[in-house]
Amino acid sequence: DALFAVHDEIKAVDAQTASSAGNVILEVGNLYLQTLAAGTQVDMAKSLLRSDKTALDHAQDAHEAGTVAGISVLRANVAYQSQQQAVLQVENAFEKAKIQLNRAIGLAPEQKIRLTQASPYADLKVPPLEAAVQEAFTHRHDYRTLESEIRAAKMEERAESGLRFPSLVFHGNWGVTGVSGGLFHETWAAEGTLQIPIFDEAKFRGDHDVAQAQVNELQSEFADLKQKIDQELRDSILDVQTATQLL
Repeated sequence: DALFAVHDEIKAVDAQTASSAGNVILEVGNLYLQTLAAGTQVDMAKSLLRSDKTALDHAQDAHEAGTVAGISVLRANVAYQSQQQAVLQVENAFEKAKIQLNRAIGLAPEQKIRLTQASPYADLKVPPLEAAVQEAFTHRHDYRTLESEIRAAKMEERAESGLRFPSLVFHGNWGVTGVSGGLFHETWAAEGTLQIPIFDEAKFRGDHDVAQAQVNELQSEFADLKQKIDQELRDSILDVQTATQLL
C-alpha cells in the first residue's frame, strides 16, 4: 500500500506540473487576445477620428460657403477633439497590454513587439453540457491531480491500518569456517522474531485518524472541484451563446 501511495503521489505531482504549464499557456493566450483586442480598438478609434475629421472639413467648407451656421463647425470640432482624446486613451491601453504580454513571455518591458497573427471570428460549436463535463474530467490536470492525491491518501490510510498487525521476521546465514588449506566446517544460524505492537496502539490510532482526516479533506475538495467545473462550463456556454446572439 505504501508503494502504491508513492506511485499515486508521483502521478499527482506530474499532473500538477502539467496543470501549471497549462495555466501559463492559458494566461499567455488570454493576454495575447486582450492585446489583439486593444490593437483593434486603436484601429477603430483612428477610423472614427478620420470620419470626424472629414465631417469637420465639410462643416468648415459649408460655413465658408454660407450654407451652415458657425455652431455646426463648433460641434464638429468638439466631436473631432473628443475622438482625439479617445485615440490617446486606447493607444495608452494598447501599449500597457503589450507590456503585460512582454512580461508574460519573458521579454523586457521596453521591447517593441508587433502582433502578426490575428484571430478572425468563427462560429463556436457549443457541445452539450454532459459531454463538456466528461471532457473536462478527462483532460483537466487539476481534476486528475486530486484523483491521484485521493488514491495516495487512501493507500496511506490502509498502510497505517496494517502497522498494528503482528509481524514475523526471519534472519539466517550459512557459511564455512576453518584454516586456509585445512579442514572446513559448516556454520549456519537462523532466528525468527515475532513482533506484536501492543503498546503502540494509541500511536497507530492517531496516525490512522490523521490519514482519515486527510482523505476526507481531499474528498471534500474533489466534490467542490466537480461543482466548480460544472459551474465554469455552464457560464462559458452561456457566454458563447450570448456573444453569438450579440454578434
